[in-house]
Amino acid sequence: MSHVLSAGPQLVAEGIIGQELFDQYAAEWLRISGAADGAELTASFRAPHGDLRVSAVSFPVKCIAELLSAVGVRTIKARFLMVPDEHKRPHFSVALFATDALDTRLTSYYLAEPFWKPRKDPAQDAPPLRMEIANVLAAHWATQWADVARFPLTAQLFSSHYGPLRGYNFELSDFMKPLLVLDKLGDQRLLLELGLHTHYGPGPSGEVFTATFGLMVRLAGLQAEDGELDPEYDLATPIPPGS
Repeated sequence: MSHVLSAGPQLVAEGIIGQELFDQYAAEWLRISGAADGAELTASFRAPHGDLRVSAVSFPVKCIAELLSAVGVRTIKARFLMVPDEHKRPHFSVALFATDALDTRLTSYYLAEPFWKPRKDPAQDAPPLRMEIANVLAAHWATQWADVARFPLTAQLFSSHYGPLRGYNFELSDFMKPLLVLDKLGDQRLLLELGLHTHYGPGPSGEVFTATFGLMVRLAGLQAEDGELDPEYDLATPIPPGS
């Protein structure tokens, strides 16, 4: 059975999708990320140039400001999607939306900028994998994500104790803190950088090594007055199906 993704009529505005399209892209994420053959999954994370994995997805800070401006917002949710390009090839992406204390969705689904499309200004592309990282732990996670030989993309990287990984939930402060240093909202971009968390844990037949895909939040290109990169924030809760 072939799986065809369509852009459909539900593109509400640039970077915003409706519920039906979100559901379609989220279902395609679960299909591809859980497949035994990781070829399609590997291709969906490929950076625009060469065979490197993409290191981050990005959002205009004005979109983040809209998410944080929703009255009653309590949580920012990131959900993993597979979004088609003009040739119907699926690419990894993330949608952000805000919910209140009752877990009611308050905002539209804000889609990450498409890293797979050529840009007039190459500087606006997603940063390369070997970028400078602000935080030693974040650098460790990013380095592991970049290690394609040690960590080929398989379904195991996108699963949790509770089932296939659908995304992460963030506290408001994770998105608020990077914006506090700005004097005004301009053309800045907020990055969700990609990483791998690893640890040993209990398994059916003994202790097992586990690697799990994760996200880190940072404002693109931001440096503090002392020249150091501002810290990254990664306080998210992984979300399996049913959450």
